[in-house]
Amino acid sequence: GLMLAVTAGHAVAAAIVPTYSTFGTLSGATFGGTGIPNDAVAITTIVDGSNTITLGLTATARFAEPPVGNNGAGTFSALAGGFAGNPALARWNFNYYTDIQGGGKFSDYAISLLYDLDPAVGTDVSDHGSINFSTAAPTATLAQDSQNLGFSFLAGPAIPGVLVPPTFGPFASNASGEYTFALRVSSLNAVDLGESAIRVNVAEVPEPASLAMWSLGG
Repeated sequence: GLMLAVTAGHAVAAAIVPTYSTFGTLSGATFGGTGIPNDAVAITTIVDGSNTITLGLTATARFAEPPVGNNGAGTFSALAGGFAGNPALARWNFNYYTDIQGGGKFSDYAISLLYDLDPAVGTDVSDHGSINFSTAAPTATLAQDSQNLGFSFLAGPAIPGVLVPPTFGPFASNASGEYTFALRVSSLNAVDLGESAIRVNVAEVPEPASLAMWSLGG
């Protein structure tokens, strides 16, 4: 659930919860690869003057790993455990898409991707890592990619002006729990314009031998 600590009418702490304008297919999104599904995306559309900004976030299986499910409303379900090709990586990826149409570019806004390495439920927004697209690619109008929480650069060290690592890390691929992500856009004078956000619930699946021992009371 969403936990808020309110002081003088301002929310000073909060978890990230699924947020979008529509949830479904984001036409044209490849997430930087081939064959990555784009049919279950948390899509937010922001109109700011002549600019239309489209944000998209989703989670998908990494290569031939088991499919990632979703509830049709921004919450995804994936399996814990390491990727077959590299056990340090998750069996699932998170994918982002940011596009500006109308003449604007990333440096006209503050655009950031927030990501979560803490498997605890309800990680506070302040404990997320962040990547600043506006300084990483100031002249760009489109950024899309497929990333994995096990990629070592996400745990730090910091890249001044571009990446702030989260307070919790590194990622543990075998941990079950909840991971949250958000794409956020603000004006250069810090007015929030909108966001897209998703939640990924990761669960362990017992091995057959463990199930057998459980049934025998061992």
